[in-house]
Amino acid sequence: MKKLLVLGVGLLLGACGRQASVPEDHFYRLPALLPATILNSPVVNESVLVRVLESDGVHRERAIVYTEDSRGIRLQQHHYHFWLEPPPRLLQRRFARYLRAIGFSPIVLTEGGGASQGMVITGRILRFERELAGHSAQAVVGLELQLEQMGSGRRGVPLLLREYEAVIPAGESFSASAVAFGEALSKIFADFVRDARKVLPRRSQASG
Repeated sequence: MKKLLVLGVGLLLGACGRQASVPEDHFYRLPALLPATILNSPVVNESVLVRVLESDGVHRERAIVYTEDSRGIRLQQHHYHFWLEPPPRLLQRRFARYLRAIGFSPIVLTEGGGASQGMVITGRILRFERELAGHSAQAVVGLELQLEQMGSGRRGVPLLLREYEAVIPAGESFSASAVAFGEALSKIFADFVRDARKVLPRRSQASG
């Protein structure tokens, strides 16, 4: 009887120990950048500097943000699920890689140091979260992006300033959500390039 009692206590303690184990952290990167349509000619013939995006609060942190509110008012952070880098840096590098891939400019930089010539792209993260509805989710990305000319006497008035938003169905898993975020960003970047192509030709003709 003693042996059975000791065995039962041991099994009970073992079960309690398994239940108390802490879940592992999971880290996610954006999916590989899909081949983009290469432009026939650069939109900008000078260097372009993409700065780290500005953000507020939870969007500065690596924990993946979610909302169960379709209006995106109440935000929460997923426990144990993180981006590989903080979103401001993650999006900056993604944007630069996209612009290089399509041939937006001969040189696209992410670190400008004391650069004073060329174009600069700045921005702010407005939304970057999983929106949950039942067992499914969607990636919601909102960015404010600005294109500006660097150089003495030319700064102050942006050539392009717009807010962009994309919503992509994401399924149930976090991996599927990471893919959806990548698709949402590509759509926003493509819209930005389209707008830049509308603005810059008019500007170059006027200055010529």
